[in-house]
Amino acid sequence: MSEGVTVRAGRLSLSCTDIDARPLFWNEGTTRHGYEPEAAVAVAEALGLAVEWVYTPWDDRWQAVTDGIADAVWCGVAITAERREFMQFSMPYATFNEVLLQRAGDTMATPTDTVGRRIGCPANSTNERLARSWPGAIVVPFAGYDDVFAHGMLSMGWLGRLLTNWVPQAQIREFGVRFTAL
Repeated sequence: MSEGVTVRAGRLSLSCTDIDARPLFWNEGTTRHGYEPEAAVAVAEALGLAVEWVYTPWDDRWQAVTDGIADAVWCGVAITAERREFMQFSMPYATFNEVLLQRAGDTMATPTDTVGRRIGCPANSTNERLARSWPGAIVVPFAGYDDVFAHGMLSMGWLGRLLTNWVPQAQIREFGVRFTAL
């Protein structure tokens, strides 16, 4: 790759967040592990560059590129029409479907089944925008949770919080879940 093309000569500087999102990405000390970092290293090596991780808060990843701090965002990025307006995208290196975590035995199978249902999702996320597109769903965004579920699906802890805000804990005798792609 010719000099002056990247933010730092000889390096591919990638904006990401340091959350633990195994198996996609996580840190152990100063070493980044997982599928996404391995894919990033393969791309950088093909370009004759070394990877440099630029850690930012989740919502600031795009700004790091705009500000010239990083060359690209490489961490849990959904390609949307809105994002295409201000960013260029490579060919995707993975495809992930959004899923809805629900009680075992629930029958939600399509977005129309969410009418009147409380749908928890990470605030200001692609997940929130998707849930808001379902007419009649009651969207309950949450923020400040620092693992992968805050960026893709509810964790059992958040689901438990939603559940016990709805039903007194003393009345819960059993609770099962399943994942459903909508």
